[in-house]
Amino acid sequence: MYYAKRKGGNQVRRFNVEKEKFDDLAPHKMLHGDLYPNAILTVIAAADARDTYTHDHSESVARYASAIARSMGLSEDQARLVSIAGLLHDGGKIGIPDAILHKKEQLVEEEWKMIQTHPTMGEAILKHIDKLDGVLPIIRHHHENYEGGGYPDGIRREEIPLEARILRVADAYDAMVSNRPYRRPLSRQEAIAELRAGAGQQFDPQVVEAFILLLEATDGPERPCNAKS
Repeated sequence: MYYAKRKGGNQVRRFNVEKEKFDDLAPHKMLHGDLYPNAILTVIAAADARDTYTHDHSESVARYASAIARSMGLSEDQARLVSIAGLLHDGGKIGIPDAILHKKEQLVEEEWKMIQTHPTMGEAILKHIDKLDGVLPIIRHHHENYEGGGYPDGIRREEIPLEARILRVADAYDAMVSNRPYRRPLSRQEAIAELRAGAGQQFDPQVVEAFILLLEATDGPERPCNAKS
């Protein structure tokens, strides 16, 4: 379920267990052929062009989320939907000004409010594309907190689609272990500790436990090596 990818001269190690099985659900494979129109690939390309981090992050989140879904016993269709949602979850950031998206300093309140619009922006961009009905709620709700207080709707627990709760954990973990201009990446164990600390408040505790079991079954480096921000 885990893979290693190489981009240019920099190696990024993410998953490396049972690669041959997981590659059957490689996120971009699901978007080609007759399943989904080229409009979706256009959205991904537009987001990637804005920020190289978004591409690597979305690919990783899609794979993490799909692995979690399968480990929790969700159907292959559900795993496919959550993987596609992982690829598209930050598509709404194409509407965020570059000055905010790439800011190295801490965001001020108005800038943070702008960032918080990206789930609904993404939903609005994608809702006119055929075959994405099952993906839209996952994208809209991937920043909701398990006990409420998240965005955009502040819903909680089972009001949040399970797939969105899965994406919330996958998204948060990859952000923690990725190198960003404004902070160092956390180690795997540091990120696991953060997930455990947030379980029951930010994150669905069952999703956290499922993901930690997957992470603890892996080997290799704990974090991306020399990942571009």
